[in-house]
Amino acid sequence: MKFNENLEELYLSRNHLAPEDGQHLGNILRSNHTLRVLDVSDNNLQDSGIRYISAGIAEQQEGLRILNVSTNNLTHEGIHHISAMLPCTKSLKELNISNNRFSDPGLFMLKLGVLANRSVEKLILAGTKITCEGAIALAEVLAESRYLTHVDLRENEIRVAGLMALSLALRMNHHLLHLETPKTFKVEQHAHMNRDRQLIKDILGEMEKYRSRNHKEKEEKEKEEAKRVHEATHASSLITNEENSKLTTGNNSEIIKRKKKKKRKKLREFMKQLMPVH
Repeated sequence: MKFNENLEELYLSRNHLAPEDGQHLGNILRSNHTLRVLDVSDNNLQDSGIRYISAGIAEQQEGLRILNVSTNNLTHEGIHHISAMLPCTKSLKELNISNNRFSDPGLFMLKLGVLANRSVEKLILAGTKITCEGAIALAEVLAESRYLTHVDLRENEIRVAGLMALSLALRMNHHLLHLETPKTFKVEQHAHMNRDRQLIKDILGEMEKYRSRNHKEKEEKEKEEAKRVHEATHASSLITNEENSKLTTGNNSEIIKRKKKKKRKKLREFMKQLMPVH
């Protein structure tokens, strides 16, 4: 695989991969720049294994577009290696680190890497034990990010405070199109339980409104871009037609000139024949 120039997708999910296998994969990534998809989900690479993979991607810079390392017993240390890799890669579009219980410390590690990255569009964080603190840290990222379009936070332990932070971030973010939140939210047993449930419902409604706004703005931008391309193509076509017309006109003028010159020459020869000879 190391020297396979045609290898574009590598699926190794549920292959009992151990940390030492991460070293071999890291070496592949360093030398094979055609690989676009690497799926090593549901293995046991752990932090040390992901360190080699992350280092390989960092040296690769161009190439890999999808990385799935979900369910690999990663802690915040493993996320630290991934975060260090993110500023180096220019091609990675999708990062799936779901079902690794790194919790809020891992998200704090990931935050700096995501902010420094300019390629990742889809970030999957489902089932990673994120709480309100982690959600607030992620909200800080979303408030500034111009590249993320899809974030998955399902199956996490986010409550009202974290949800409010995400909603405020989404209000400022005009690029995020999908923000998947937990299906259910824990509400503590107290006298204002019903109020909290209504608050959660209202916040989710606001978030949906912001997502719809972003979708609409994206569609409008695409229409404007398509219109500009059409106008540019039409203008180029007109210029080409005009140039061809000028060329044709020029050619016709030259032909007419040659015909007139030929007629004048024949006329002179005829006149010479009519002149008396002394």
